[in-house]
Amino acid sequence: MKEKTIYRSAEGKTKILTLYDEIISRLGIEHEDIYLETRYGSTHVLAIGPKEGPPMIFFHGGNSLNPFDLKKFTPLANKYRIYTLDTIGHPGKSSEYRLSPKDNSYGEWAIDVLDGLKLEQSAFVGSSFGGGILLQIASFAPERISAAAFIVPSGFANGSSLSIIRKLVIPLIKYRISPTRKNFERTVLPLVGHLDDDLVEMSLLTISNLKVAS
Repeated sequence: MKEKTIYRSAEGKTKILTLYDEIISRLGIEHEDIYLETRYGSTHVLAIGPKEGPPMIFFHGGNSLNPFDLKKFTPLANKYRIYTLDTIGHPGKSSEYRLSPKDNSYGEWAIDVLDGLKLEQSAFVGSSFGGGILLQIASFAPERISAAAFIVPSGFANGSSLSIIRKLVIPLIKYRISPTRKNFERTVLPLVGHLDDDLVEMSLLTISNLKVAS
């Protein structure tokens, strides 16, 4: 299937993927890169932890980088075999083909990955947008879930459209027009609550170089 790039430029894509690899390097942990084919395109998976450990699949937040979110869960790799997925259609090394959050496409994609990993069942963690993906799996394939943890998940309730426009869309437009630090913070803080150096670095790159998915 033909893909439309999610990046604003080839240079921007290179910058984001370079940061992706730098974050993995900073983690300082052994990992395995796995590529799987799904009905919606290729999917990249980072695997850490003992291969004989119980499986855990992690879905990162929307428009975020998989290894950035992974760093919060590396202690679990002492016990679990953790598979963290580059969400399809989001920045990373998976297909750039964007799915609709209004149907079961993301859930179907996730089940394809589960099948590709030859896992009948797994524990799951879904953060933010990733929580919405996990919710889709729970709705039509609950038997594939041995345990589930939702971290500030999307998909459970609809927010006010006016509030979203006021808190997110307008600040983003202002940042596009005038990319100052103040406008950047107004754009990002409603989503994350706090900023650290790694988050600032990643967010600046994605906001500047990514066609942000909703």
